[in-house]
Amino acid sequence: MRRSVPLLITTLLITATPLLAVSPADAAQAGRCDGKKPTIVSDAKEVTGTARDDVIVVTGRGPSQVEAGAGDDTVCLRRRGYVRVDAGSGDDTVVSQERRGRPNTVLGPGDDTYVGSDGRDSVADADLCCGQGAG
Repeated sequence: MRRSVPLLITTLLITATPLLAVSPADAAQAGRCDGKKPTIVSDAKEVTGTARDDVIVVTGRGPSQVEAGAGDDTVCLRRRGYVRVDAGSGDDTVVSQERRGRPNTVLGPGDDTYVGSDGRDSVADADLCCGQGAG
């Protein structure tokens, strides 16, 4: 009987781990994003931020869509291939860190910053191009 209690606790801990926004392994692999601790680390094809201030690290390969949402977000692109980023509203920072990536970024309303890579980056300002600005 004594062996079942530690096994049960271990099972519960392993089962609960995926519920974390950023697992310890993902956070260790992702490191910092523009000096900040990531709140979302993902290699999914679609990544969606929250209405709060997010620190999003996008990893992996292949096409991807990132919707940062509202808030003062920081997005670090470490994904190979085409990545479309909609920074959303707020004072956002997008950092392209994968030279083999092809980010296509729309900076939303707010005081946004884009830091490019040696790759083929494409950046548009929603205030100027896309009819999303305050006018």
